[in-house]
Amino acid sequence: MALFVVVEIAVFIVTVPFLWYFTAKTAIGKALFASMFAAAALEIVNEMVFEGVGTFYPDVLLPFPFFDFPVAIILLGGFYSGIINFSALKAAKLFKSRFLRATVFLIAAALMNLLSIAVESAGIYSGLWKHSQPTGISTIYFAVYLYYLIIVFSASVFIFCGLLKKDSYSQK
Repeated sequence: MALFVVVEIAVFIVTVPFLWYFTAKTAIGKALFASMFAAAALEIVNEMVFEGVGTFYPDVLLPFPFFDFPVAIILLGGFYSGIINFSALKAAKLFKSRFLRATVFLIAAALMNLLSIAVESAGIYSGLWKHSQPTGISTIYFAVYLYYLIIVFSASVFIFCGLLKKDSYSQK
């Protein structure tokens, strides 16, 4: 319990200023809200549909209303998505053509999402979340990648559209 409380408080300390800055100061705000909404929706589906099959959180300091998963996991989803999309956007800025820039952005976001396997492994091996049934992380790589890809691409859609429209994301 003590480890999770410390980690959950650390998540709030790190993610809230990050998310606040990007939602208040940049055009990426809608994208981060979309990723946090997707993270919440996926956690609800995990809890309602995959009860007894997916992962669960053994100790929760601040649970999401009416559910057993932590609010911190929603913030982490937005933070993770923000880091991936921000990095992909930086890679895309290396190109002049807006169509090439948009394509590079999507490919970079998809490739950087491979970090999701390390994030999931770290969460499981640290004990912050656990599998409901005994299973190894190696048996669910594709599901983990897809889960995080939905969170990342829910934000990427807004950025991709901005790259194709008036290049609003490349000027900042």
